[in-house]
Amino acid sequence: MRFTRLIPALAVPMLVVACDQNDATAPDPPQLNEQAASIPKLEFPWEASFLDVNPCTGLEHIQTVTATIWVQEHPNNRTIRFRGTMTTSDGYTGHFLQTWTGSNIFGPGDVSNRTINNVLTHPSGSKFRVHLVWIADFKTEPETVRVDKYTSACIRP
Repeated sequence: MRFTRLIPALAVPMLVVACDQNDATAPDPPQLNEQAASIPKLEFPWEASFLDVNPCTGLEHIQTVTATIWVQEHPNNRTIRFRGTMTTSDGYTGHFLQTWTGSNIFGPGDVSNRTINNVLTHPSGSKFRVHLVWIADFKTEPETVRVDKYTSACIRP
């Protein structure tokens, strides 16, 4: 995995999923619901770590995002599910689940941005909020995902 330490810009390679919207074998609309359950999903892991400052303590920590991405192609669109955990080296944890559906999301030539808002909690009860906007850029070579904006704020010290 290629990793560039840029906060607010984290860049990693992204898997390109081709979607042929002119597929002559695509079923007619009444058949779509029956066939949706049988369409296979592409699944792959994604992980990134970066140095950050804990907004509650002011101390540096390493934040790690570990996720699984599922991509399911349909005759006229694509569904992507991004589920994972954010952890820090000083003991904070948070979970997230994002789902997107569209005809050209994360497809060839697309530049999409998505937002993840998360709360990370420490066993002591301390909490901080994370807000990040990331961009999937399929116009670059190689395709990349980068964090465009990252902020964190202490909720409970």
